[in-house]
Amino acid sequence: PVAGILTGGCEAEARTPTGSLGLAASSWVSPFMALERLSSRPEVRTAGPESIVPSLARVSAAWNRKKDEEGTQEHPLRIVMLSTLLEVMIERAQAAVEPTRLEASAQAGLILNQGDEPFWPSLRWNPARRVEEIVSSEEARPLEHSRLMRKLNQVRDTINPENILRCHGYHSISENMTGDTWRLLLEIETVGEEAQNLHAWLRRMINCTAWKLIGGRFRRERLGRSPLANRLAELLG
Repeated sequence: PVAGILTGGCEAEARTPTGSLGLAASSWVSPFMALERLSSRPEVRTAGPESIVPSLARVSAAWNRKKDEEGTQEHPLRIVMLSTLLEVMIERAQAAVEPTRLEASAQAGLILNQGDEPFWPSLRWNPARRVEEIVSSEEARPLEHSRLMRKLNQVRDTINPENILRCHGYHSISENMTGDTWRLLLEIETVGEEAQNLHAWLRRMINCTAWKLIGGRFRRERLGRSPLANRLAELLG
């Protein structure tokens, strides 16, 4: 059903990231926040019209080919890949709420079309029924479309090598992959106001149905404290 509302003009290409590549703004944070980087494990389907994996595979191949030919690259691969993913997601989210596609998007379970503006709800797995269900709570309120677009654009414009520490797959990416999903590790720095804002924006979009537009799921996972962080906790009581 999701594939029916995707546009044909959303083919991902290697783009120069639009965000600033300067150092993150500095601000005071606790020593535990500085030592506990936050990670998530997004996953995307490897096949189907909505899958972004073939496009990301071509972006990765083009980046590596240029690096082999020229020796260096202006932007790290993790930034190019994440920037491309966000660009496609922004394009598809906007297309999904066009008047001609609004009803199809609602029927596919992507949006709630109950007022002046469409909403993007959150999903939660129901283990008893073994299905994903739309959930609405204080922590998982549906996102207005305009707010979702602002957050996606803010994330795209903020990512840089200083705040995105890792963004790579557990396995090499290719256009024709085996297995149903391709899992990524996304690790975000927490030091500095800019990095903390980035994490807050992404956290608000966890489990949002908009990730289905690229055949993906986005869930948060917090890394445990490092031994040094544990030792600091003991010393500070």
